[in-house]
Amino acid sequence: MSRSGSTFHRQHYEERLECDVVADGSRVAFRFTYDPVLVDACRKIFKSSQGYYAPDVKRWIVPITASSSVLRSLSELDPQCFVASSLRSMIETSARMPIGVFGKRLGATIHPVVNGGSALISSYDPVLIRTMHGIAARWHTEQKYWVSRLEPADLKEIIVRDASIAAEHVYIGENPVELIEHQRQTAEHTIDVGRSAPALNEIDDQTSGKRYLLTIAEPLAKKEVDRDAVAAFATKYSLYPHQAEAAAHLLQYSGSLLADDMGLGKTRSAAIGARILGSQTVVLCPASLKLNWKREIMFCGEASGAIGIIEGSREPVRKAQWLILNYENLDVLLKRGDVRDFTLIIDEAHYIKEPRALRTRKAFELAARAKRRFLLTATPILNHPEEIYTLLKLSGHPGAEISFVEFAELYTTSSEARRLLADRIKEWILRRRKDDVISLPEKVRSTPEIEVPQELREEYAEIFDDDSMIPLAKLTRLRQSLERMKVPFIIESAESTPPESKAVIFCQYKESVAKIAGQFGPSAVRFTGDETLKQRDASISAFQHGSAKFFVSTMEAGGVGINLTEASYVLFASRPLTPSVQFQA
Repeated sequence: MSRSGSTFHRQHYEERLECDVVADGSRVAFRFTYDPVLVDACRKIFKSSQGYYAPDVKRWIVPITASSSVLRSLSELDPQCFVASSLRSMIETSARMPIGVFGKRLGATIHPVVNGGSALISSYDPVLIRTMHGIAARWHTEQKYWVSRLEPADLKEIIVRDASIAAEHVYIGENPVELIEHQRQTAEHTIDVGRSAPALNEIDDQTSGKRYLLTIAEPLAKKEVDRDAVAAFATKYSLYPHQAEAAAHLLQYSGSLLADDMGLGKTRSAAIGARILGSQTVVLCPASLKLNWKREIMFCGEASGAIGIIEGSREPVRKAQWLILNYENLDVLLKRGDVRDFTLIIDEAHYIKEPRALRTRKAFELAARAKRRFLLTATPILNHPEEIYTLLKLSGHPGAEISFVEFAELYTTSSEARRLLADRIKEWILRRRKDDVISLPEKVRSTPEIEVPQELREEYAEIFDDDSMIPLAKLTRLRQSLERMKVPFIIESAESTPPESKAVIFCQYKESVAKIAGQFGPSAVRFTGDETLKQRDASISAFQHGSAKFFVSTMEAGGVGINLTEASYVLFASRPLTPSVQFQA
């Protein structure tokens, strides 16, 4: 890979605007300093040329065949910022070295198909799409696969050659997939989940619809739980009784869900359960929680040297008793064939809710290699009952042996169906509210009314009346405007909290986080997901154990999985569209 850069200036723009270009033989990637004057116009230029933004590398990526038109449009947009001759030279220089720079971020995975051929899943990339069209592959709308008649090894060879993706970045999965060629027709079903159901092999093929119902009717096979070991660990590491019960629940089945309220110590219960099992343990969690998991595992008696954190594909995975990785790094572990028969802990498992998503498919493949599976989430259902399907499948529950479409048709079409499903899976899920297991003071909620300055009212009205915007973009702009209206009041309310208390402030947008945190200076820490792991850990420590009085965060980054027990007050600058997100925060 070759990289060169150039600096561009505008007299009416105070800060320097930098731009550089990188290419890998098939793609060209542009990166330049954020400029609010140019951002919308640049976005239109890239998207009109099949471009897409890759947040992990912070670049706009377009096929190399579209680079000339992009260059021309950028220089027409602002010739002082984007100097045509300099950009053209950068593109030509970097394109001479076709190394698969960006292919590794696509997560290209090829699965064998049950009846022959192969199925490809990957992140969006127009070069890869063009390659699949070139071999007459078809897009499977229902399951989100590219389907080819070629065998996996042959398809990989073509992708490496024609899509400029290095061989080590095209992974061949072990689990064959079965393609669903059409959705089943919705029909009436009599749901009978009685425990007296016959064995599956006794059921006639003509009752295949009821056969699926009966798979979920059979009780789960229980594992023997060493209650003495649970009690000993609970005493040694000061577990509450409800945490010891949670550890025993996880140990009772080959896969189960712990869905206790946030703040009840699910992390420690799972860590204790894994320590009792004694096998190698893999923890899959959001990136912001990796250091928190390491702390909890060490608290439960594990040595620091026995815990490995997978940071990304650039670093080799070392052998360790515990491996901690985030959802974005699933590929790293999937490519390690020697990591098998482990205990898998999936924290904040609601992150994997869409069964057709690339992240979910990779999580399914990792779960298939595990011997035991612990799922943790305080919000098992964010929006729709169907979301429980992915959790059942991840844990190996027989209720997910059918397809997602069939599951939705059978168990979510009526209140009676949902009630019977809930009754059946109650042995698999353990869910307690805070009030059920511990005594805490009652929460006091306040929703004040504020007076909005005239200029902000006018800003909101201008956005509302702009019919040139697409609805989703308009909604986002309106919500940003509403949050700006409330920031002064949030700052004023935070300042009025007692001096000895601490407060968490949740915003929807990073712009608000920066403004609020900037107002309080060293007495505030920020947490948006843009920080490094060490910076995130430092922010949590400063709030929990240091002098920081305010923890200012976005709900997406700070509202999940972090224990902020020093806070007496929580202020919300916005209400999220999904109520469960606020409830979690």
